[in-house]
Amino acid sequence: MMLPYIASGQLILKNESKGEETAPSGISDNREDKPNSVYNPKAALERRVEIVSVELK
Repeated sequence: MMLPYIASGQLILKNESKGEETAPSGISDNREDKPNSVYNPKAALERRVEIVSVELK
């Protein structure tokens, strides 16, 4: 639904990763440890998208 706006340049997305800074220390971020870093419910709750700003031109 947003793809036409992204393709035309009307919508520009900027990625700002905050995982290391905001995730609790007990949650694994090791890619080799998939049961805990990918499939664990606590890790899943840490994955989210936040809109931090909008600029109109």
